[in-house]
Amino acid sequence: MNDAEIEQRAETIKANGIRVGIPVSDDHARLAATWGDPTLSAVDTVRSLDYQKHEPGAVFRPVVLSDDSN
Repeated sequence: MNDAEIEQRAETIKANGIRVGIPVSDDHARLAATWGDPTLSAVDTVRSLDYQKHEPGAVFRPVVLSDDSN
């Protein structure tokens, strides 16, 4: 996320806080804007990998649920 996106998210957080009557400082808004869900961050990391020279299976191995009743 670049600085412009962080600033935009921070302004949105502050505006939403004002709308519901909760003042949010600039520092806290920036902190909240840069916080990320670890799962979403992991997905972004996997998507950003350059695996053109590698087999995709070596980069990402999907989890497969197995049914032992078969």
